[in-house]
Amino acid sequence: MLQTGVFESTEATIRRRVFPEEASGGTRVFVWFRKTVPLAVLALGGRVNHVYRFMPVASVTLPARALTPLAHDPETVYVEPVGVAQIASQAVPWGVERIGARRVWPGGHAGLGIKVAVLDTGIDPGHRDLGVFGGHSLLAYTRSWHDDHGHGTHVAGTIAALDNNVDVVGVAHRAQLYAVKVLDQGGAGGYDAVAAGIEWAMANGMQVINMSLGGASDSRALATACANAHQAGILLVAAAGNEGNDAGTGDSILYPAKYPGVVAVGSTGSDGRRSWFSSTGPALELMAPGESIPSTRRGGGTTVFSGTSMACPHVSGAATVVWSANPGLTGREVRAILGDTAEPVGTGDPNQYGKGMVDVVAAVRAAVQPQVTGNLGLRLVTNKTRYRLGETMYIYAVVTEGRDAPVAGAAVSLVVVAAAGSRRHVTGSTDARGQVLVRYWTTWLSGRGVYRITASAAKDGYTPAAAAAAVFVS
Repeated sequence: MLQTGVFESTEATIRRRVFPEEASGGTRVFVWFRKTVPLAVLALGGRVNHVYRFMPVASVTLPARALTPLAHDPETVYVEPVGVAQIASQAVPWGVERIGARRVWPGGHAGLGIKVAVLDTGIDPGHRDLGVFGGHSLLAYTRSWHDDHGHGTHVAGTIAALDNNVDVVGVAHRAQLYAVKVLDQGGAGGYDAVAAGIEWAMANGMQVINMSLGGASDSRALATACANAHQAGILLVAAAGNEGNDAGTGDSILYPAKYPGVVAVGSTGSDGRRSWFSSTGPALELMAPGESIPSTRRGGGTTVFSGTSMACPHVSGAATVVWSANPGLTGREVRAILGDTAEPVGTGDPNQYGKGMVDVVAAVRAAVQPQVTGNLGLRLVTNKTRYRLGETMYIYAVVTEGRDAPVAGAAVSLVVVAAAGSRRHVTGSTDARGQVLVRYWTTWLSGRGVYRITASAAKDGYTPAAAAAAVFVS
């Protein structure tokens, strides 16, 4: 039901909610009238956009100064802001959300400048949500790298679907995608094509290679191709395989994921538990979402697939984001960061979960932190060495580096153990003077005698430090 007076704010308030101001400076609103639309009330310097046939309403554009007089006109029942309709916005797939990718995008970490080769069935170049920079086919029946199956297009979307308000968005949506067609329209391809695809990626300056594919047999040629790419500084990521079992027993990792120079990726559900089908074994390195993953579909739109093939591009995308956050890293360093910062999940059994779930937020943080530059120094200073019961101790934790240069922003953890055995734990961050001040009030409950103080200090880029001190309370 419409009520007079609903428009109860000033023009400034309504302008926060309405259609964006037009070039003329006017604001677009719906005006509800008691009966018919008396256009005379619009002699306020405005413009009628539309008069509706089956309701006493007009869409008008008015200068801001006219909004309040219009709202109080006796013929006006209601003034309503004109909202803005847009095309349906894109979805953030649950896997992209789960590994934390969206949380680093505001910092500009989205894969810009990193070249990713997708060794697969190709990529659909006409998909509105994919930007493909080029590609190559290693198959005899076609010279086109276009996707004639659908698997490669889905994989590509998880890595780098565009942030363009349609369909979905990928982990590294600003990366440069390249389609390297090594699998045919049936989703199969020989190791010879895969090895040739790896060499194409090497020759064309790729930094990350995604291989959501695998086979059960070893191959000296494929192993050598992977080793050569790894040695050249390329980060290779491959699906561990869908050969697992409910119990999570056995070594079922496929090749090329099983090779030392390749990151083997297993699949989890939304709860972080290993997918029953996900292959297990000592070569397993990282886990990523792989169940019911929505991504780009050949021919347009989206579709949902499951498998370690879907988990693999989450890790490739994560590696791309990390590399873009610090382009000075090597492929080996990016790989180490992903492993070191992985989130523990499931049982923690490395044969079932590797090093854990890839964590983009932690990995980017590690990538951008300064490298170790020196050792921290830590000393504890008290305003007295002896106190009377009831006095307050002033304890300074002083953190330095080099020739006593103060270190700001160091994390300090300090523990005071009173004579009576009670403990107080305090944490803080050093100020510009490299200091953290802790005040400790001695009471009869904390007792008379020796009070022992211990502290530790840490900061990214430095080796940590520890210190201890003791004071007497009488």
